[in-house]
Amino acid sequence: MALCKEIYKLTESFLQREIYAISSQMRRAVVSIPSNIAEGRSRATKDDVSYQKILALNTEVAKMLHVMIYKLNGASRS
Repeated sequence: MALCKEIYKLTESFLQREIYAISSQMRRAVVSIPSNIAEGRSRATKDDVSYQKILALNTEVAKMLHVMIYKLNGASRS
């Protein structure tokens, strides 16, 4: 949920022309993360849960977000 709040804060500062493109996509994506976690949590069966796969995917997403943030910070300094 903290990630959702931060993405919403970040996208508020985007240029007007970006509001309906990338910011909308980022907001929908970030909201889907806790929604999907909650949905998976409600199932809570061994067949539905693969912790190693989830951990690997989470790590991959975290790396992608790190690169995106790094590039956004670098672009804003130019």
